[in-house]
Amino acid sequence: MPSDPVDSFARRVERLFQEALDLPEPERAGFVGAQAGVDRRLASSVEALLRASASEKSAWGRGAFAQEARQLADEQDAQLDRYRLEERIGAGGMGVVYRAFRADDEFAKCVAIKIVQWAAGESRLAERFRAERQILASLEHPNIARLLDGGTTKDGRPFLVMEYIDGLSLDQYLTANTLPAKAKLAMFRKICDGVSCAHRNLVVHRDLKPSNILVTAAGEPKLLDFGIAKLTDGQARTETGCGAMTPRYASPEQVANAPVATSSDIYSLGVVLYEMLTGVSPYAADSALQLTQAISTAAPVAMRGVDRDLETIVQMALRKEPARRYASVDQFSADVQRYLDGFPVMAQADTLPYRARKFVGRNKVPVAATVLVTVALVAGIVSTTREARIANQRFNDVRKLANAYLFEIHDAIGASGPTAARQLVARRAQEYLDTLSREKTNDPGLLKELAAAYEKLADVQGRREQGNIGDPRSAQANYRKALALREQLYSASPRDVSTAMELAHTLLLTGNDELAQRKLASAETYARRALVLAGTPAELRPLRPEEDLTVRETLGVACQLLGDILGHPKFSSLGQTRQALQLFERSLDLFEKNLQAAPERREKGVFIGATLGRIGWARQALGDGPGAIDAFRKSFAAYQSLSATEPASPFYRFSAAVAARSLAVASAQVFEESAAAKPLMDQAVSTIEALALADPGDVGVQTGLADTYSSQGMVPGNQDPAARLRYFDRAVTQYEKIDKTHPGSLKPDARLTTLQLRTDALLDLGQYREALDSARGELEIDDALLRLSPANAFAIRNRAVASGQIGRVYERQKKWSEARDWYQRASGILLAQRNEGILLAIGAALLEEIEKGAAHATAALR
Repeated sequence: MPSDPVDSFARRVERLFQEALDLPEPERAGFVGAQAGVDRRLASSVEALLRASASEKSAWGRGAFAQEARQLADEQDAQLDRYRLEERIGAGGMGVVYRAFRADDEFAKCVAIKIVQWAAGESRLAERFRAERQILASLEHPNIARLLDGGTTKDGRPFLVMEYIDGLSLDQYLTANTLPAKAKLAMFRKICDGVSCAHRNLVVHRDLKPSNILVTAAGEPKLLDFGIAKLTDGQARTETGCGAMTPRYASPEQVANAPVATSSDIYSLGVVLYEMLTGVSPYAADSALQLTQAISTAAPVAMRGVDRDLETIVQMALRKEPARRYASVDQFSADVQRYLDGFPVMAQADTLPYRARKFVGRNKVPVAATVLVTVALVAGIVSTTREARIANQRFNDVRKLANAYLFEIHDAIGASGPTAARQLVARRAQEYLDTLSREKTNDPGLLKELAAAYEKLADVQGRREQGNIGDPRSAQANYRKALALREQLYSASPRDVSTAMELAHTLLLTGNDELAQRKLASAETYARRALVLAGTPAELRPLRPEEDLTVRETLGVACQLLGDILGHPKFSSLGQTRQALQLFERSLDLFEKNLQAAPERREKGVFIGATLGRIGWARQALGDGPGAIDAFRKSFAAYQSLSATEPASPFYRFSAAVAARSLAVASAQVFEESAAAKPLMDQAVSTIEALALADPGDVGVQTGLADTYSSQGMVPGNQDPAARLRYFDRAVTQYEKIDKTHPGSLKPDARLTTLQLRTDALLDLGQYREALDSARGELEIDDALLRLSPANAFAIRNRAVASGQIGRVYERQKKWSEARDWYQRASGILLAQRNEGILLAIGAALLEEIEKGAAHATAALR
């Protein structure tokens, strides 16, 4: 676009006006004169805008821009796509803002339209403006101005349509309204909520200042102008790019043009809070250069008339080093709330006198009453000391017994002991733990022990990927008890890496349990929070080697669980298998790095074997057969290596057998290598049968046995339907046995694949009534899964499979109308998944087969 001299002059006026507006009012005239030099036209235009802006009550400075906006609107025929421009109401970041209405009168609501402006050769700004549109579209929060629409002007400049906020900028609002400190802090916490929402969506604002925070007449703050924000793309840091910022509110790292993260917004919020409480800037500076130097090196000016705790909170947000500030906006906001509630604040040194002073401040009347009765109590202390010692000894005895049951007795019998013994241990441990938890204590050591013990007990009772005693309801309750304790510990020490990783670990266990219950939405919430926690320790401080291993392992497990939820193709998931594969591969990389860093921890190879198995299933589902076989072979080799080091371990033997089974099935399906697949399958069957016979109460092994019988029906591939049916019936019988002995421990989709294979065998044998009953049973399971999670892509896909099977039954019976209806139902489901981009390779093949069946039925009807 050719450069327009008029437009260029307007841009210079606009830029100089914006820069001057960010300075204290006494400095503006000198700044404008120095910048304009001999260009008096430029200086007088900017001075006129500053005078008009100062006289306006509206935060948008409506009068300052009215004439210029109307002229520009007239040049655009006062029309922009579907919107009628009324007047120019402001400018900021890289865009100009207009008040507008829908030109077609479909909606009468007033909106704000922001149009990018750039000169020739500045197309990169347009890219950033489009990025702003994507950023705003992802942010839904009552304290963030909402994005309503977007488009492009006639000359190719992008624009976006935003919620029109009729209000004052934060500083103007506070000048016009005398608010007590508590009301200011309550408003500040709402601002923090909006910024926190942006951070949760991986957005750093990078230009937080009062003019970007409007306050409505109702006192609600609204965040504006994410125009210089940049998606963090899952990383802890972003680059400052063009250096777009307002120096008065910029962090030291922004001033130094260094990488910034969410901690930069925390600093800017600290400046905003400082000014809200004092009415002045944290730094005494007479020029922009002095301000820049002060931000980098000087300490903020003492806050006069502000409570010491509140000043300490602000000082923590304004620390020069990002790692020493609050770890998150939520922590900053929570510390403000602690101050409001009269509790000790995290920013203050945690000393006994300080805590005592805060306690007295919160409880003046009770403390006064306590003093009056203290003398009376002293007389009874001596007589109760002996009883207290006895009670304390009993408490410690119970504590030792609980730990002994779970971490000594259970581990001693867990490797090869029967389930009955583990059930007894679990029952006794539950009693002791519940006794301990009823004791009100803030002892971090005891709370950690309790949390670890509840986790261990829940694992024994019902962890889905290992041997358990089949008590999922108790497991679910104990995971949540452990989580509550971990949350309590983390709240007290949010900057402690080990506490954060322990909380992340418990979140993953709880999310894993939710996934076992097929509650995908809540499982995803737990997994994503754990992923964020595992990704933040490096921001707190440099990690020690041991901590580095723990963080990588936690991050790897979080990626693995989130991958299972998003798109594991073998059980309930959201169907996003490509994203799942990426997470599995990232998880594998983290686990391999850990094993390279600590090769003596050979037992950690179990993570590698499990992740490789997931990669194999994902690759096969996406049509990469050779890649799947390679992953399954490596998984089998990893478990074989572990089993060789501990031949007596049932867990390693079972895991190696499952890996052999997966490799056998994949070899038969991908390469039709029945000869190679059969020995692997025979090995898997004999190992798992022996383990199941040795411990009939181990639900994990018993379920694995049923799965293995089902897999036998697929290897070798040339078996006749009657032989395959026998294997599938045997698997169904085993599933029913588990259901009877351990009600509720078998998940709805555990037997679904077996039922589908059984239905196919019945169809091949011509047993149509039985096939129809079997397929309808599949639909009942799908319905149960979808009631738990309507977005369960696994269940949705299996509805298509069952519907197609019913269509085949009716086609074989020459009931053409019914066949066509069921085929069309199946086709519609698969086409919808294809449109969503979640149709797997096997689904694509099924769709082709179903469409042929539908065409055949339609032709027969004609």
